[in-house]
Amino acid sequence: METLTIVLSALLSLSSSSGLILEQLVQGRIPSAVSVEQQAVRIDNRPSYQVIQGKLDRVRVASRGITLETGLKIAAVDLELDPVDLELAQANFQDLDRIRESLEKPISGVARLVLTEADLNLGLQSPEILEQIQNTLNQAIASRASSGNLSYQITNLNLEFLGANRLQLEFKLNRSLDPAASALNPEPPESSTADNSRNGDRELEVVLATTFQVVNGSSIRLSDPTGTINQRPLSSRLLRGFAEGISDRLDLTSFTDDGIIARILQLEIDEDKLELISFIRLDTKAQKSSM
Repeated sequence: METLTIVLSALLSLSSSSGLILEQLVQGRIPSAVSVEQQAVRIDNRPSYQVIQGKLDRVRVASRGITLETGLKIAAVDLELDPVDLELAQANFQDLDRIRESLEKPISGVARLVLTEADLNLGLQSPEILEQIQNTLNQAIASRASSGNLSYQITNLNLEFLGANRLQLEFKLNRSLDPAASALNPEPPESSTADNSRNGDRELEVVLATTFQVVNGSSIRLSDPTGTINQRPLSSRLLRGFAEGISDRLDLTSFTDDGIIARILQLEIDEDKLELISFIRLDTKAQKSSM
């Protein structure tokens, strides 16, 4: 049971890192797209010469097949902006602070994001994403386990959309020991084998499922969590901690101090895709966000 507790605590830390891309955006490190399969931009402006002054009445951008540097592919991004007024000379669209500094007034709009189950699973196999997940997992395990030479390797990672805003994550955790540490603390082979057999921690098959709910438009809560390890049901206490830890990272109000207001208008997860529609407002550098 101790091993299961360590692994669940590690998984909590691992899954809580799911907001890394959003944090990078807020910190001003906007990920650049490696490629965009299709993109259409429409700018409505009267009079048209306002463009050179950094004034736009309406901007609509439709992008399809966006592949980020990490290997994650986004099926679709649609963005519709209200009137824009900025200083073009100061604008730097790879730096959030520079964008805010260039704004003459807040900019707001509606964004639609679509992620497919197939694209997400391909992204989870990206070496960069897997390495990040692996490092986070083992750091969490090392901080909680009594033995510093204990680590797990993630394999067979698979995400499945179940419909009705519910998804399931399946993967295997293979236990490994640091050879250098094992040499300093040798264990009799028969004892090690017996211990592994008894606890089933040589290879752990993990299945986790949860439902996503939007709360007051400002946060996403994970509800009704279920899970098993090696087909053994996990305790409701551990699962609640797992869900609450991730939910805490999905509270959009935490970004108001960075000049970003975001509200979720719609979240739907069916058997094939996840669709998110949200309102976004970016304040000027001198303005304090409030909503």
